[in-house]
Amino acid sequence: TLLASADRPTAVIYDNDIMAVAGLSVASEMGLAVPADVSLLAWDDSQLCQLTHPTLSAMSHDVTAFGAEVTRRLFQLLDGT
Repeated sequence: TLLASADRPTAVIYDNDIMAVAGLSVASEMGLAVPADVSLLAWDDSQLCQLTHPTLSAMSHDVTAFGAEVTRRLFQLLDGT
């Protein structure tokens, strides 16, 4: 629906790589060229994004560092700081 709308976005960010691959498939079925007509970005940086044609751009993030930061903030909250 989003890609078929009259006010189609120039880019779509997907929450994960599987959704981005599905979005690439839908764009292709609609005759849209990626990235010429619409840019697609996956939040997960997995090998799956490199297996598509064209390859999907993906965000790389350090899940371990994110978890450590959440833990530090939780302990700060519990300590009242």
